[in-house]
Amino acid sequence: NTAHIPVAVICQPFAELTAFEEPVPAIDFGESGPLRCPRCKAYVNPHFTWVSQGKEANCNFCGHRFEVPGEYFCAIDDKGRRRDQKDRPELLGGTVDYIAPSDYSDTLPGVPTIAFVIEATRQSVSSGVLPQVLWTLRGLLN
Repeated sequence: NTAHIPVAVICQPFAELTAFEEPVPAIDFGESGPLRCPRCKAYVNPHFTWVSQGKEANCNFCGHRFEVPGEYFCAIDDKGRRRDQKDRPELLGGTVDYIAPSDYSDTLPGVPTIAFVIEATRQSVSSGVLPQVLWTLRGLLN
């Protein structure tokens, strides 16, 4: 760390949307589930490419080329874009919620776990940051 600037990341899934944000679309593909790359299991996204008149897709993560199932097939235009791209939220933006099919998991979801990652170096102890973080967390959890 040459900048000597403390950095923190806060991830808040399912946070309340602001007035400037659009709601995340929920997509239900039924029991077949969403289209995924058979090699790396990446979900279909705006960066998949379509070839062979839309009968095959290229995964943008692993580069695997695979056949598109008949129920997801759509012809492509002269620029290689699916003709139904504007009607498919999973091909338009970076975030969608998929309704998981019943066979998605063999077990029922458990209790959510919260993990805190706290820097516990000598410097954080001597500067008072570690005790302050622990005191704040204790207050929030009580």
